Amino acid sequence: MFGDVICFDTTYRKLDDGRPFGLIVGVNNHKKTMVFGATLLYDETAESFGWLFRTFLTAMSGKHPRTILTDEDAAMAKATSKVLPQSHHRLCVWHMNQNACKHLAGVVEEYKKFNADFQHYIYDIEEEDDFINEWNRMLDRYGLRDNMWLQRLFEKREQWALVYGKNTFSAHMSTTQRSESMNNELKRYISIKYDMLTFFEHFGRLVADKRFVEVKCDFKASQTTPKLKAEGSYVLRQAATTYTPAIFKMFQEQVIRTLNYDTFLCDSSDKEKKVYTVKFHGTQREHVVSFYPNEEKVNCSCKKFEFAGILCSHCLKILDINNIKHIPEHYILKRWTIDAKVLEITSNRNLHEDLKARMSNFYKDLCRMFIHIAASAAESDETYDMAAKCAEQLARDVEQSLKIRVDPDPNPDLGDSSVSQGI
Repeated sequence: MFGDVICFDTTYRKLDDGRPFGLIVGVNNHKKTMVFGATLLYDETAESFGWLFRTFLTAMSGKHPRTILTDEDAAMAKATSKVLPQSHHRLCVWHMNQNACKHLAGVVEEYKKFNADFQHYIYDIEEEDDFINEWNRMLDRYGLRDNMWLQRLFEKREQWALVYGKNTFSAHMSTTQRSESMNNELKRYISIKYDMLTFFEHFGRLVADKRFVEVKCDFKASQTTPKLKAEGSYVLRQAATTYTPAIFKMFQEQVIRTLNYDTFLCDSSDKEKKVYTVKFHGTQREHVVSFYPNEEKVNCSCKKFEFAGILCSHCLKILDINNIKHIPEHYILKRWTIDAKVLEITSNRNLHEDLKARMSNFYKDLCRMFIHIAASAAESDETYDMAAKCAEQLARDVEQSLKIRVDPDPNPDLGDSSVSQGI
């Protein structure tokens, strides 16, 4: 459910031998860090990273993340492109800033001014052509046209500049700092004096504590409703009962911002599409929003929904002035909702598959279903007892069904009553 975006980092060094300890983490529907995997590597080569990512895919039932965030490392990049070709590989922008300081602080005279411009290029530009033009002006302004580090950085621009990354869902993450903050937390649980067994025992405590926090957040979200800053807002009422408190807080901030926006209708010649510009009152920066009335769809140049999974204030403003007072269903990502972990049972049956492939797919489907049920049922004595009794009965029913298939009625002439009695 939450493996669509992962961060991977190996900055923590384990024990006195200095072997890299890597964490694969993500973010759940409460915006809390969750651990998908941990690895103790022998070294940081492409072969080791390749083994790690293949093992990770096996643990995730073959599900590739949509986005993987890492630091800038050639071996890691090689393994990612080979093992996770379906995933969008993003570089941590925090590391980009650190590297920029390292390579340019002694080269650029007005480094603080340069860094402010650099931040602007990373985060704020919304069109590719604008990004390239601004980048070239920066090189000329600061005399960096021949700087080799910036040339190599520009070649990787699609991995770090958000003008390229905002079209891919990243759960509102642009850095690997969740991994790094986990490394800081590790220091409260682990000492380099520990042997390997003790190390992982204490790491298990950290993971258990994280899971307990998640259970508490689930309970709070199901039992409370956040306070609305605008009591009469229909869209906030819907969001309060749909999103977890953490996501509702983000969404409410977007709704409140709409109160200070100016909107201008640019093009309404097409009955199926209206184009608006939206800007915060008193500022010059504009965002372009396309609105499709028949489908209740909006597209904004800021790409917040594509990147973060919630509607931006610009889109919400346009929906509001067009009398749409709710969140259209196609803009509610289940992974951000209170019911994110509610099981949806689906079966991918294909009658044209061979028997072995069908059995394999059935097995995967059932494992996924039962893992979800076990994760939820383990949260209380009552749900555990309920699930255990149902599982026992289900196991008996399955065994009985298989027995009937293997041992058909040896006396078919005894009539329907005998068959019914046997079943």
